[in-house]
Amino acid sequence: MTSTLIIQITVGIIIAVTAGFVIYKVSVGVKKAGELVDQIKKATDEAATVPMSISGAEGLMRQRVQRDFPGFDPNYASEIVRSAISTYFAVLNERTGADRLRQYCTDAFVLEAESLIDLNAVKYEGLRIHKVAMSDYRKNATEAVITYQAALEYKPEKKSLQQHVYEAKYIYHLTDDGDGELASLRCPYCGAPMTAVGKSKVCEYCGGELANKEISIERTWKVNKIIKSR
Repeated sequence: MTSTLIIQITVGIIIAVTAGFVIYKVSVGVKKAGELVDQIKKATDEAATVPMSISGAEGLMRQRVQRDFPGFDPNYASEIVRSAISTYFAVLNERTGADRLRQYCTDAFVLEAESLIDLNAVKYEGLRIHKVAMSDYRKNATEAVITYQAALEYKPEKKSLQQHVYEAKYIYHLTDDGDGELASLRCPYCGAPMTAVGKSKVCEYCGGELANKEISIERTWKVNKIIKSR
């Protein structure tokens, strides 16, 4: 066997081994790429179906609100916020009926919703509110504001299912700003401004006892903002 033939055989073996190694590496890479694609798809599917987390400060916020408003019913207030959000999306989908928001929301927000009807061209299908919780509470000389977070899902028209967190500002005016927004905060007997809320209250000015139907959370606390936060 000549040296040339030996060299040719050696080179052939090296090429074959190298090619085999390359093919092996490529196949491993393809397998890993496939696994990566599967993992990305799984994560995407989970992101579309698993509700987003919201604030864990509910207990603390309830204590702070009830310290300032002893008659405040947090469960009832949460239902009002849920109803406001549901109605808000129904109005956007139907592109009409913003007046339905008045029982839950301020006049200013109803006007904002009416303006959004003309701008919004998207329909939100399959709306589902997973959870609503207080995330913040602030009070100053003129108003008290509770911020609620809502984890919800919907499917925008022609798009896949999405999970989001929305914030709702739930406001209680402590003083009259003269714009007619606060008529429900006045005693129906003497017209004096009300500075607290509960299921039953005695007016501090005239002594008139107000039943729940005359002053209640839904008439005094109002949603004045609903916005997507993430």
